[in-house]
Amino acid sequence: ELQKFISTTPEHQGIVLAALNNEQWGRKGLDAAILLGVLIGGAEGKKQFGPANDAVLGSLKVYVDSFRDVYKINRGEKVKPVATGRYAEDIYDGIATSEGNPWYLTTLSVSHVLSLALAHFASHREDIVVTEVSAPFWRQFDENIVPGKIVKYRSREWKQIVNAVFRWSDGFWEIVRKYRGPDGEFSEQYNRYTGKPQGAQHLTWSYAALINAAEARTLAKKAIGPLLD
Repeated sequence: ELQKFISTTPEHQGIVLAALNNEQWGRKGLDAAILLGVLIGGAEGKKQFGPANDAVLGSLKVYVDSFRDVYKINRGEKVKPVATGRYAEDIYDGIATSEGNPWYLTTLSVSHVLSLALAHFASHREDIVVTEVSAPFWRQFDENIVPGKIVKYRSREWKQIVNAVFRWSDGFWEIVRKYRGPDGEFSEQYNRYTGKPQGAQHLTWSYAALINAAEARTLAKKAIGPLLD
């Protein structure tokens, strides 16, 4: 049944969508629910919908890209990490309906998934096998990536890519640090124009996301650190 959520459209071929009837709600289906589902579902490695799965990595890139020109604080950045929200078409602003904003927990979920993926590749000593679906994700870190390419475990290129992904992942941490509230407060959302905290104050889920993402980052750093020397 879950295979029905894999897009077959030319625009998003092989990407995981959040629903089967996205058009009905005026959405494209590029939704934080995809990453949160990966984290909450607990699938490991390259298993279906695991963090290192090709469809998940491909979906992660498309999801992040969908916010680049939506929030003013992202300044139209085309490559670097950006603030992310629930979905680009969101209109819930934390109080009522107007314009959606980035959320702390969704921005952290990007880093969380990436950390788990890196830990998997390192601990399982896996090559990076590039597919049509995952190629756009990996190409962010190596312009020579093409579908069908195999980057051998611990090769110079493998180390360069893994290190670049880790640094990119840390960029999402820098965003939530930049826009956290006074005294380190993490509310529900942060304003798309100013970056100021908005919505439910001291949202428990935001803090839980922070802790879980931090633990995953520590896991990834421990796994890849000795391999990058």
